[in-house]
Amino acid sequence: MLKSVFSLLLHILHLLEDANLFHLPIPIIAMTANAFKEDADAAIEAGMQAHISKPIDVDILLKTITMVLSNKNKKR
Repeated sequence: MLKSVFSLLLHILHLLEDANLFHLPIPIIAMTANAFKEDADAAIEAGMQAHISKPIDVDILLKTITMVLSNKNKKR
């Protein structure tokens, strides 16, 4: 299931790129029940900016959001 979600996201990102809409800043954080490094790597490879696993730790969530938004602002 997880791979199909990432495949769908990759397809959507390719459609955005083909439609010249890829420049729109849409940060995506993967949130899965899987905590393995391979899952986080797959999320990043699929175009997401970060990965967190469930159960959600609010401190980690806030740090991740801050990191993703900080990186987005640096790229402008």
